[in-house]
Amino acid sequence: RRPKGSGSVFREGDRYRGILKRAGQVVARVSAKTEELCWERLRAAERGENPRLVQEDKTPTLALYADRWLARKAGARGRPVKDNTVIGYEQKFRIHIVPYFGHEIRVDQITPKMVGDFFNKLRKDGFQNSTIANTRNALSGLLSAARLEGIITENAAKGHNIGEAGSGFNVVGFSDDLAVKILNAVHDSQYRDAISLLLYCPMREGELLRLDWANVFMNAKRLTVMATDTRVIAPAGSGHFATRGVGTPKTKSGKRDVPI
Repeated sequence: RRPKGSGSVFREGDRYRGILKRAGQVVARVSAKTEELCWERLRAAERGENPRLVQEDKTPTLALYADRWLARKAGARGRPVKDNTVIGYEQKFRIHIVPYFGHEIRVDQITPKMVGDFFNKLRKDGFQNSTIANTRNALSGLLSAARLEGIITENAAKGHNIGEAGSGFNVVGFSDDLAVKILNAVHDSQYRDAISLLLYCPMREGELLRLDWANVFMNAKRLTVMATDTRVIAPAGSGHFATRGVGTPKTKSGKRDVPI
């Protein structure tokens, strides 16, 4: 299938070069070793994808396959994976996995040693075990899908010892006196009430940002957590994978009464 726009391919030396135009304006230039691959890269440019990620041997790159895998996850219905989990996977690929492995490496080129070196670098960079474990889960999920499709024969992300996962937070020496000093320091701030709730109520920041007066019961000295400010799947065509929005707590126990 030729691109919908005005596309043309010509040979220049030992390579083929392609040009894609819309309304008479050049919107993409590509090159490849074969004419067919050049047309494929033009079609990728027409879809808004990076044409350089289209490989000659048809094996997808890690970056390209990650985009397709995440799109299938986000578009599925009745799946056990929640939107927040898919968004978390996307974040791990965008921030950690793809920048480390690069945009050119193919899925079938990833080895257990490469994955092990990747986890060791995250550890040396100071990331907590929970972050490394979540990154491992994202990469392992993608490679498992590639294995089911017959693209690879083994999941290189399996069998790595990450260690005990934890939040990594350790608050030492916090007291009521310190809380009073903090509130005195922000006495004239518009965020004083919000900071007070964070200090004295067991709530997350996202839960606080979506707190409604309908869920505050002053006489009973409690409030009810029913929603949270979180990342949600962005509308199709927005150019973003995730955006800010209203969500529900991740677990059933997240909907709870909090004492004031």
